[in-house]
Amino acid sequence: MATQLYLLAALFGEAAERHRQARDSPFSGEDIRALFADLKICLEDSFCFTAEQKANIQIIAQDIIFQPTQTRFKSINIEVEKTLQTEKENMRLMNVFGIPAQEHQLAAQIKDVCSSVQNNFRQDIRDNITGPKAVEVAKFTYSMALKYKRGGIGDKLDTAYTFHIALLVFDLHEF
Repeated sequence: MATQLYLLAALFGEAAERHRQARDSPFSGEDIRALFADLKICLEDSFCFTAEQKANIQIIAQDIIFQPTQTRFKSINIEVEKTLQTEKENMRLMNVFGIPAQEHQLAAQIKDVCSSVQNNFRQDIRDNITGPKAVEVAKFTYSMALKYKRGGIGDKLDTAYTFHIALLVFDLHEF
């Protein structure tokens, strides 16, 4: 019984000490809120995308440029941004949308990535239809699907992809 009373007294003493420290603390609830607001501003100034976020942006851009219905290659950044906004949880971009400065940085990042993807796509088509690396359209489409299609080719690649690549190759030969 004496041990229990001693433990109870020690517990109350500890609680009283914490209460006294909280009362005498130089930080009040308002000070802590102001501190967090200052920290938030500092963190916004030093915002940068993670490697995973950058990879997700590139994956979406590659998938969009490879779609068989894609005819506008200069403005894929708009489609990429729409896709990222609708899939922001899956793409780990919840910390970007809703904050204008970070959305602006995202738009710039998307433009850079889309430009790179467009150039690589064009070069892949050019390099694989002419010269020593030239391959038939079906094999080329398969290799492009492995590189650009989100989630890979699956069971079977739709023939629409082959037609699309053939049209792009034909269009490139016209010039």
